[in-house]
Amino acid sequence: MRLSWAALAVCVPVFAAPTPPDKLTGPQPWLESSQQPAGDRVGQCAFDGDDTTSYKSAGPAKSGDTLTVELSEPVAVKELAVLTGEADGSAKLAAGALEVSVDGKAWEDVAKVDAGTAKTKLDGRQVKALRLKVTADGTDPLVVRELWLSSTPAVPRYSYPLDLLVDCQAADLKDWSVGMRRTVMTWWPFFCEMLASDGYRPARRIDMDIKEQDGVAATGGTHITGSAQWFRAHRDDVGAMIHESIHVIQHYPRYDPVWLVEGITDWARWWNYETLGHRPKPRPGGSYRDSYQRTGAFLDWIETHRAPGLTVKLSTAMRRNQYSPDVWARWTGADLDTLWAEYQASFAK
Repeated sequence: MRLSWAALAVCVPVFAAPTPPDKLTGPQPWLESSQQPAGDRVGQCAFDGDDTTSYKSAGPAKSGDTLTVELSEPVAVKELAVLTGEADGSAKLAAGALEVSVDGKAWEDVAKVDAGTAKTKLDGRQVKALRLKVTADGTDPLVVRELWLSSTPAVPRYSYPLDLLVDCQAADLKDWSVGMRRTVMTWWPFFCEMLASDGYRPARRIDMDIKEQDGVAATGGTHITGSAQWFRAHRDDVGAMIHESIHVIQHYPRYDPVWLVEGITDWARWWNYETLGHRPKPRPGGSYRDSYQRTGAFLDWIETHRAPGLTVKLSTAMRRNQYSPDVWARWTGADLDTLWAEYQASFAK
């Protein structure tokens, strides 16, 4: 079978960031792989509209392994195709099938993999989920360069592929960690787009441990740890893990100035993710160097009243190691102390 991939990889809509996930309309994908990824070649790379990126399983492909895309609502599928194997022609899947489901539970074969590819026409059949299924054990890992479909309405692809691999060491938080993972991954493209800068590609893999430890949560590179004690008592505080995932996106070469790093993160979390009723109420007093919520509230006031877009400019400057205190006057027309004085005066109005 010959698959003209170039002819298929057109008219692919990008993921609709920075529209908040709860405001998105139309079918949204949720992808899961039965095996963990090898490094950062995560499952979502197989559904990003780019066949130069790919998913690769950590172990050899085994019979029953799957790469599944579930949709938030059914779509009428015209064509469905998959391309497996490395760009050099190695590791093509020898035995597999494309399957579809109208309800995400019962599955039907619609095409067999031949020489690493499969393609079929479905002529508008309603589909709620689709998957590639391995049908015989192999010695190579499962490599999927792209899982492609043409449908009405169109299904957006992942602009910022991610897998969040959670090791929850607290049995009573297993279910909580599943929901938390889905929330963080759902909001990931929104924050990646919001804090984007030219030439920067965010991480594609985060490893997270939930374990018995002090504090709330912390991030080092692409590794996040969370306190089981904290989340056991504060199960509604998923925003704490949103905060940590934003640190991964920031990827600043220096954690300096600390107050601004954490202020940007809390501005992104509290004034973009959290609901209005859950948001902290800004209060007078303190210093812009107090960090976290107080600095975040200050940044939001500047965004609203003085310099829209400033926080993203600050984030980009810090990511490029180009931040200095004089950027405030350059981008807002006033230095930090003047801005803070104006912010404090706003509470008296």
